[in-house]
Amino acid sequence: MSINPPLMEGQTAAGATEVVPNPYPNEFFFLMRDNIDFQVTDGANKYAAKGRCYMTSHRFCFQEKGMCKPSGRPLVHSKTGQPWAALDIPLLLISSHKFSQPIFGANSLGGAAQAIPGGGFSGAHELRWKLTFKNGGVGTFLPIFFRLMEYIRNHMSQQVGEAKEAADGGGEEVGLLNPMQARQIAEGYMDPNDPSHVYMISGHK
Repeated sequence: MSINPPLMEGQTAAGATEVVPNPYPNEFFFLMRDNIDFQVTDGANKYAAKGRCYMTSHRFCFQEKGMCKPSGRPLVHSKTGQPWAALDIPLLLISSHKFSQPIFGANSLGGAAQAIPGGGFSGAHELRWKLTFKNGGVGTFLPIFFRLMEYIRNHMSQQVGEAKEAADGGGEEVGLLNPMQARQIAEGYMDPNDPSHVYMISGHK
């Protein structure tokens, strides 16, 4: 997990300019979900904000809502004074996850992830993270996430070390999936009650 991954300007289908995560080589974008409450704790400090979350073949990328537009300015952490606009959670580094569906209140997905050396946190080895879905269902978001995590757990665990090095800028980014595998993970999950924006699968070389 790291603070302030690279962002870039891109255009929506309607022609509007937005700030989006800068894709890694061989990365596939599955979906984007707005109106997410996000928090991560490194043991000493807590980062919390509202915004949007991207799910890709490599990671969750959370962007603070003000940083989704070119005119946005990063938040400043009240305790550390550190500016931050986005946070990355590499899926290979998620050590545990749990979905919560309370009788009262919003659904959430949370867990633990290994910290990336030099990723901007306070030296903690394990971080706690949580996504809270403030509007709509999760019938598209969750099945894609669980299928993707199952694939990673079954086929890619041996590449954790390489992913750590790549996410820290010290190596080439690992290509987790090919286009056919990515389409197989995403296909068949379209819940009309889930407001996630699902992308057509395409890779970035």
